[in-house]
Amino acid sequence: NLAIEYIISKGHNQIGYVDSDSSLNYFSLRKKYFTDALIKNNIAANQKFFVKGYSDNHVKTNENIKRFLKKNTEITILLISSHSFATNVIQVCEKLNKTIGKDISIISFDSNVLRTLAPSITTIRQPVEEMSSKLVELVQSKITKRNKNYNYLYRSALIENSSVADLRTRIWLFQISIFREFF
Repeated sequence: NLAIEYIISKGHNQIGYVDSDSSLNYFSLRKKYFTDALIKNNIAANQKFFVKGYSDNHVKTNENIKRFLKKNTEITILLISSHSFATNVIQVCEKLNKTIGKDISIISFDSNVLRTLAPSITTIRQPVEEMSSKLVELVQSKITKRNKNYNYLYRSALIENSSVADLRTRIWLFQISIFREFF
């Protein structure tokens, strides 16, 4: 919800999603929350706006993303399910001469890695320290043979950088330029 609310607040409604071929739970949950948030905001969850990334095949991922962006030119922003796919998107945008934050906007999960590799990318930061601490607790409880399962829900944070264009500003500037032409 955090990412979609931010994306919508910037005037985007043609939203693409870079998914993973992995069956890891957090990828499934990210995709579910994405589609639920679209529906909640009366935006169609158009299956043609989903593209698959392959964690073990960057060449195939780049080809998929390139084909996807060429085919779906109406997309103004990509929500990317993982930092590894964000690096693929950055590479593809460079090859297609698309300026991130101008020609296409991107937002990605897993800011801890992107903070170093691509600091201009707007990200959803996971509370890694808190998650690590809870993991240690979980392992310790399993070692002491306490037969208890734990479920944790972590609060993410949006780290705004320059990779998401504000389309509302573009529309406003466009309207001003049209107004000046008539007067």
